[in-house]
Amino acid sequence: MQFQVLGPLAVELDGESLPLGPPLQRRVLAALLLRRNENVARRTLIEEVWSADAEAFDGWELEDRKRGALFTYIARLRVALAPAAAAIGRDTLLVTEDGGYRLDLPDDHVDETEFRGLIRQGQDALAADQPAVAVQRLDSALALWRGRPLGSLHTEAFARDTVARLDAARLEALEATADAFQRLHRYRELLTDVGLGRWIEEYPDSERLHHALVIALHRSGQPAAALSACQDGIARLHKSGSTPTLLYAVADELSAPDTAPRLPPMMPADLLEAAAQTLTSAVRRQWQDEIALLQLSDPYPIPVRWSDGSADVAALASAFQALDRRRLVVLGPAGSGKTTLAVMLTVELATRRLPGEPVPVLLSLSSWRPGNEHLHAWLRRELAERYPILQDRARFGPTAIADLVADRRLVPILDGLDEVPASRRSAAIRAINRAVLAGDAFVLTSRAEEYRAAVTAGERLTAATIIEAQPVRLTEAAEYLRAASALQAGEHRWEPVLAALTAQPDGPLAAALTSPSTLMLTRQVYGGASDPAQLLDSVRFPDRDAIEAHLLDVLVPTLLEQDAHRDERRTVRDDRIFRDRLAFLARHARSVQTYDLAWWDLARSVRPLASRVGRSVTAAALIMVIAVVIVLVKDLPDYVAKIGLVAALQHCSLQAVKHGLAYSLGTLAAALCVGSIIPPGPQDAPRRRRVLTGALQAGAAGGGVLGLVQGAGAALGNESAAGGVVTGVAYGLGLGFAFGLSAVIAAVPTPTATDFRLRGRVRRPARMLGRGVAAGAVVGLVVGGVQEGVLAFARHAGVRYDDELVIGLLPALVFGLVVGPASALIHWSRTPIAVERAHDLRSTLAVDRRQYLTLLAMVTTTIVVAFTSGALVSLDLSIAETVGHGVSAGLGGAFVLAVAFGFTAAWPRYQAARLWLVLRGRLPWDLTGFLAEAHRIGVLRRHGAVYQFRHGRLRDSLAGSSQAARASR
Repeated sequence: MQFQVLGPLAVELDGESLPLGPPLQRRVLAALLLRRNENVARRTLIEEVWSADAEAFDGWELEDRKRGALFTYIARLRVALAPAAAAIGRDTLLVTEDGGYRLDLPDDHVDETEFRGLIRQGQDALAADQPAVAVQRLDSALALWRGRPLGSLHTEAFARDTVARLDAARLEALEATADAFQRLHRYRELLTDVGLGRWIEEYPDSERLHHALVIALHRSGQPAAALSACQDGIARLHKSGSTPTLLYAVADELSAPDTAPRLPPMMPADLLEAAAQTLTSAVRRQWQDEIALLQLSDPYPIPVRWSDGSADVAALASAFQALDRRRLVVLGPAGSGKTTLAVMLTVELATRRLPGEPVPVLLSLSSWRPGNEHLHAWLRRELAERYPILQDRARFGPTAIADLVADRRLVPILDGLDEVPASRRSAAIRAINRAVLAGDAFVLTSRAEEYRAAVTAGERLTAATIIEAQPVRLTEAAEYLRAASALQAGEHRWEPVLAALTAQPDGPLAAALTSPSTLMLTRQVYGGASDPAQLLDSVRFPDRDAIEAHLLDVLVPTLLEQDAHRDERRTVRDDRIFRDRLAFLARHARSVQTYDLAWWDLARSVRPLASRVGRSVTAAALIMVIAVVIVLVKDLPDYVAKIGLVAALQHCSLQAVKHGLAYSLGTLAAALCVGSIIPPGPQDAPRRRRVLTGALQAGAAGGGVLGLVQGAGAALGNESAAGGVVTGVAYGLGLGFAFGLSAVIAAVPTPTATDFRLRGRVRRPARMLGRGVAAGAVVGLVVGGVQEGVLAFARHAGVRYDDELVIGLLPALVFGLVVGPASALIHWSRTPIAVERAHDLRSTLAVDRRQYLTLLAMVTTTIVVAFTSGALVSLDLSIAETVGHGVSAGLGGAFVLAVAFGFTAAWPRYQAARLWLVLRGRLPWDLTGFLAEAHRIGVLRRHGAVYQFRHGRLRDSLAGSSQAARASR
């Protein structure tokens, strides 16, 4: 007997379909089947089955109108399903209980269960490098698919989520089947017998299917068809808003003359297992270090009991691994030990992991933006940032991270659903449900109230086991403190506390110590010379909140006092200042709604640097000052010698203000046009186009405004108005090249690196340089053509202009041929994730500093060469004069532009923010050393290249403390 949802709704018994009655009756059965073994309230069932009527009637009115019809349908369904009930030894399958109905049906009698089980077996076989077995299992799974799930009922509101999940599971099966056929080298069969082309028509957004088609065509001896299919796949995926990374890589190979030997093969299972094993070791070492640093196992882990009865991590890990569907939700109030459990469970599972099993990875959900980013995309990004060793192509191949995610080789331990903004929590749960298959494992932690609110507003996590933290027993809390005190001098100090716990089990201290985090704080705060008996003062500490607030307030001073390396601290020697600076960082983290402390985010705490407009105005003001100084320093000595000091000051001041305003307003216009020009991947054509567009916009805006202001300034002076306008506009058009080039290095707010390696392919940078030459030539010809037109008009009208500032067609073309390929080379050399080469905050800072200074040197060289080349073909000067003109103009322009756009790049913006905050006493100059010290004493924990407060309550306590308030004044 089998209930079938993988197609039109049906119930088969001994090869025959049972009659299920009219459409509304079948709808009732479908609604109950999708929630089998759950009690579905009568009102809910009526609203779902008669959903169209639900819009016209009040809920209770609708229930009154339809209750009789529902009774009839339920009665008829009981009769229709009686043979099925008898076949499995039941009196009935439809049970009435608590004002609703329940379809009492084992999962193994539903084709969906068999379908998902076969898919899981196929994927496991593929992971074990058994593609032939995988094909058998996956073929069996796909054979169960009889059409769109639930047939005509698939559009019903109650069915949409299930239909979407089944459709996603089928796509996973198709993609895995294509992978298996490729590993078996059955390319022609994949093209002809299997029907890969039909699959792509059904799922046009699947890059893996497009990739399989391209590889199969090429390996079948059809290179032209493979290239065409690749281009078609790229176009389709771009239309849907996806970035086809795999297809770009293949397109690059197919367009090369030696494509056959260079097509990337499927990743061998041994390479993937090597990546998984390396990740396992990295995860285990990382969190073992944190456990030792935070003393989570000293003298032993706090005995937290969970609602499932488990009292230690080993027992919980065993219970988790024994689940049919390894999906665990860990709930509890603040301070109940959820994150501690997540850390220790990660280490336990990593220690137990066997070859071929998935790797536990602990990640904080605070960095995920569900609704804007798919869960798998976020996992790939987090792995790349937290574990850069996985990007070692020589050891693990080019797609290790993507394959670990796609092949379900991870157990994501997702910490802190409550750290996701409240408006996105329901979306996060929906996104997880839609991203996981039946065999996928995960762990989610959250505060109980926030999780239940998200479930009420949306949907629950499918098939997840929920455990909730229980208060620590007083006897166990006392035993823990007794064991901890045995390691300390003066252990008798704890006797009054332990006696009070026995005598006053309902007192405020006893209530506070039932919280694991408060118990740990008590042990840490009073682990030195302080007397814990002061916690018994009922006037000072009338309730548990007062005790917890006190412990959090004195935690940092206590940890500083107990610091074994106290005399070696270098960043801050005053403990009060140390705490106040931590408080500033806590307020900053809370204001931007994050738990991460990253140096590239520091500028968000300085108002002028926190927005594009603020950065643009700040840069423009600085440029005004710098341009005035440059003009005065450069021209004042010559004019003093010619016309005297007073006249020279008057003349040079006017010229300095004119040039300063021109550069300042030009910078403001260009900076406002520069958005987030993120460096593209090697084959990311859409981003390349956005970068080009952004550079052209910045160049046109900056150069145009600069030229107009320059011309207006000349017109208002003693110069010819017409000549001033001609000179200014022409000069601005030429300088637009420099603005556009500078925009290429700007607006990347996170760490980046410069990588000039050819990355195994000479063709890619050569092609980008070719495109740069072409683009530069086109822009140069356009700018030069416009200038020639302006100059022709000026000559015809007898207008005089400054021939040292105006360039024509040939100089503009020279400018373009220098700036164009230089821009392409600069942008090609950038990689968007600096942590590919850096493992902590200090090293990411060093990498980003190197890349910025390297790019600045390249921009300066480019502008100097461009100005020198332009002067060489346009001015009647000697070689020495030409070089001097080009160097002075190039260095001056490069210095101005470096300041103008420096506020949009990560490292210079950080330096500006750090200088401002140091001058105001908010932070020490050695911020990275300060954070490292806070981590060493136990205030912060490290997660990859960022730091986090050890828990949210400490962050909030520091942010709201009186000392922090004084520091903010």
